[in-house]
Amino acid sequence: IQYAFSFPDRLTLKGHRLDLFSQPLEFFEPDMEKFRCLAMAYEAIEKGGNMPCILNAANEIVNEGFRKGQCSFLKMGEIIDETMQKVAFDVTPSLDVYLQTDAEARRIASELMGN
Repeated sequence: IQYAFSFPDRLTLKGHRLDLFSQPLEFFEPDMEKFRCLAMAYEAIEKGGNMPCILNAANEIVNEGFRKGQCSFLKMGEIIDETMQKVAFDVTPSLDVYLQTDAEARRIASELMGN
């Protein structure tokens, strides 16, 4: 996480390295309201068709925009969600449809980001 937040620089580690064996780990069901992007990933998988392609293309655009300072962290999910609503859905996409979907999703996400 530290690497992601400090990219492209590397921060010096202050303190001790994380020891995953020093304490028990607990896992909880994620809050899908709080973690909206995780909910969108599950929705894309459940819907199937070209929806995972739409989500992936939009995610790549906003991720790049975030790294370049063109998109805020909190805006990323909103743009992905809106892109998923706007791009034409196809239940049984062909390769050509996947290529068109990818291009359309990237275009829409870029427009929503202001590019």
